[in-house]
Amino acid sequence: MSIREFASELETLIRARYSIIYILSWEEERVLKIVSELAGKLNKKVYTWSYTRGINPLAKSERSIGKISESSRDPLQALTDVADF
Repeated sequence: MSIREFASELETLIRARYSIIYILSWEEERVLKIVSELAGKLNKKVYTWSYTRGINPLAKSERSIGKISESSRDPLQALTDVADF
């Protein structure tokens, strides 16, 4: 799949209002860049999840740091937290 096809498919999922989009990639920085650009274009908030950091806003601003609980590192708790957004 080309980058253009990936971005187009991702935009379709975002416009369809999917609450959670799971992306598995070896190119994390590249994917986050595409996701960030699409979110800006569509005026959407983006949160990322990792086992080590839990749920965090994609934005790197000081205001966005630490807004999500540490318990969101647990995958089941993270899904519960997403349901509360």
